[in-house]
Amino acid sequence: MLLANAYFDAGDALAPTAATAFVQSYACLAANAKDATCGATFVKDAGAKLFRRPLTDEETTRYTAFLSAQAALDPAATAVASVLRAMLLSPNMVYITELGNSKVGDVTLTPFEQAELISYTVADAPPDQALLAAAQKGSLNDATERATHAQRLLLTPAARAKYADFWQQYLPLGDLRGATGVDPALAAAVEDETKQHFDKIVWDHNGTFADLVTAPYTYGAQALSAIYGAMTPGQNGALTLPAGQRSGFLTQAGFLFLPQDASVPHKVVHRGLTVRRRLLCHSPPPPPANLMPTAADLQPLGADATPLESFAAFQTQKPQCAACHVSFQPIGLAFEEFDNMGKFRTAYESGKPIVTSGDLQNAGDASGPYKDAVEIAQHIGSSKIGEYCFSKQYAEYALGRHLNAATDACVIRGASDASANPPLQKLAVALSDIEARTHRVHN
Repeated sequence: MLLANAYFDAGDALAPTAATAFVQSYACLAANAKDATCGATFVKDAGAKLFRRPLTDEETTRYTAFLSAQAALDPAATAVASVLRAMLLSPNMVYITELGNSKVGDVTLTPFEQAELISYTVADAPPDQALLAAAQKGSLNDATERATHAQRLLLTPAARAKYADFWQQYLPLGDLRGATGVDPALAAAVEDETKQHFDKIVWDHNGTFADLVTAPYTYGAQALSAIYGAMTPGQNGALTLPAGQRSGFLTQAGFLFLPQDASVPHKVVHRGLTVRRRLLCHSPPPPPANLMPTAADLQPLGADATPLESFAAFQTQKPQCAACHVSFQPIGLAFEEFDNMGKFRTAYESGKPIVTSGDLQNAGDASGPYKDAVEIAQHIGSSKIGEYCFSKQYAEYALGRHLNAATDACVIRGASDASANPPLQKLAVALSDIEARTHRVHN
C-alpha cells in the first residue's frame, strides 16, 4: 500500500510540470485539446516515451478518448496532466515486461522488450534513441547487434554508476563512519579505497575477477598506512602493499572491519560466512531453533583461549552444531591475522601465536590446503567457481531477480564463460548476448 501511495504521489508531482511543457510544445493542445487528431499525436509521443515502445492502436484510442473527455471538463494543461498521470501509473510504465506474444510455450521477446533489457541491464536507464531505432527496425534478434549496443552503453556514465552500485551492494561493509574510536579521516580513506579498487581495476585496467581478489596493490590515500604499514607508490597511482600480507579486497580494511565491541566468535563467524556466501555462493542452512549456539558455546574454554582452541573444543562439545560450522568457521580463522580494523598481526595480545592454516573444502576447484587468508584469496581468485559465483551475483543484480543455479545455468554461464577469466566489463555485455535473454517459456 505504501508503494502504491508513493507512485500516486510521484504521478501527482510530475504530471502538472510535464503537462505544461507538452502544451507549450503542441500548440493544438492549447487551442483545442478535445481534437482527436491533435490528441492522438500527443498521446502517441508521450506514450512512446513513458512506455518505452510505440502504443498499440487500442491504447492510442483509449488515451485519446480520455484526453477528450477530460478536456471537456478542465483546462488543456489539467486535462493533459490527467492523461500523463494515468500513463505514469500504468503497469506499462512501472514494469519491464518479458511477455513476447503472451502465448503459452516458447516465446521470443518483442524488439522493444529486448531493447529495455539491454539498456536496464547495462545502464539502468530507458533505451536511448539508437536502441529504440534498432528495435523499430527489428534488428535486436541478432546477438551481434545486441552486443554492439551493450558495448556502446557500457561507455556511458550510467553504466559506471550501475557497476559502482553493484559493488557497494556486493560488499558487506561495516559502518566505519559511525564506528566508535575510528578517526573520521581514516574511515573516509578506507571507504574511498574500496571504491577506487573496484573502479580502477574494472575501468582503467579492464581487469578480471582474479584481479579483484589477488591484487597485491591498492588505490587510495597515504593515510591508509595507519592500517597497512608502509606502502610503496607504483604506476598509475597504485600503492604496493607489504609483501605476503594482502591479496585483493578480501584483505582490505573495508572488508575486514568490525566494530570494537564485536566479539571474537562474531568476528570469526562473520568473516567465514561472508567468504563462503559471497565468494563461493554456498549458504549454510540456519541452525535449528533448538540448536542455536550461544556466545558461551562458541568459547567453551573461556575468553583466554585462542579462537582456534575455542573451535576445537566447540567441535567436541557441540558436534551437532560443528557439522555446519566446519564449512565456514575455519575460513574465518584464516583471517585471524587481521584485527577488527584490518591491521596485520602475528600474535595475540596474550603472546600466543596465530595459526591460520587449514584446508578449504567443498569449494569446487578452489578447494585445497592454505596457510593463511592470502592463500584462500589466491585459491578463489584463480578458480572457476569464484568467477562463476561473482558472475551469478552480478547477473542477479543486473536482471533484478534471483537466479537458480539449475534452471538459470545458461544465463550464469553466459556471463562467466564468455572467455577464460573474462574482463569484468564483459559481464554486462555478455548478458545481452545469450539466447536466454531473448526467449522465455510461458506456462
